[in-house]
Amino acid sequence: MCDFLVNIVVSSITGVVASMFVWWLTFKYLSPKINMGKTISKLPTKENKSKYKYRFKFENIGKRNIIDIEVIVRLRIKGLKPDLPRNWEVIYLPTTALEYKKIAIIRPVSKTKIRPVLEIKTYECDYFQKEFFPSEIKEKSQNGTLTLEEVMQLGTKSEFQILIFGTDTFSGARKFFESKFFGKGDIIEGYFDRNGVEVQGQIKK
Repeated sequence: MCDFLVNIVVSSITGVVASMFVWWLTFKYLSPKINMGKTISKLPTKENKSKYKYRFKFENIGKRNIIDIEVIVRLRIKGLKPDLPRNWEVIYLPTTALEYKKIAIIRPVSKTKIRPVLEIKTYECDYFQKEFFPSEIKEKSQNGTLTLEEVMQLGTKSEFQILIFGTDTFSGARKFFESKFFGKGDIIEGYFDRNGVEVQGQIKK
C-alpha cells in the first residue's frame, strides 16, 4: 500500500514537472516573437481628407513564421466627460489591417528584411460622432478630416497602445504583445528607418 501511494505521488510530481517544462519550452522557444517601434510616423498625404497619415511599424524577430495576426489600436482619454473627470474613455481606432480582418502571415525579418507598416485611420472612426464630443470633433469625424493629434488633445490626458496577437506556425502557440503607451510626443513627422522600426527623422521642408 505504501509503495502504491509513493508511486502515485512520484507520478503526480513527474507529470507536473513535465507539464511545466513543456509550458516553459513553448513560451521560451516555440512562441511568436514581435518587436514594435516606439515612435509613430506622421506624413502629409492626399490619400484621405485629413491630409495626414499616421503609421506604426513592427517586425517578426523570431525564427519561424507568425500567422493570423490581429492588430488593435486602443486609445484612452481621461476626463473627456466633465461630470466624470477621473474616468478614462476607451476608443478602438481602425487600422489598415481591419480591411482584411487579419494579417495572414509575417515571416522572420532575419530572412526577408520585411517589416509590416500599418496606418492608424482616426478619420474613419465613427465613435467620435457621439454626443459628448465637442461639435468641432463630431463635424470633422463626419466629414473624414479628423486627425490623431486632434483627438489626443481632448480631455486632461490621452494615450494609445498597440496590441498584437499572433500564432507560431510550428507549435501553434498564440501570444499577446503590447506596445508602450504612446503620447503626442511620440508622433514624429518623418519616414521609418528602412532597416528598423523607428521613425528616422524629420521631413525636410
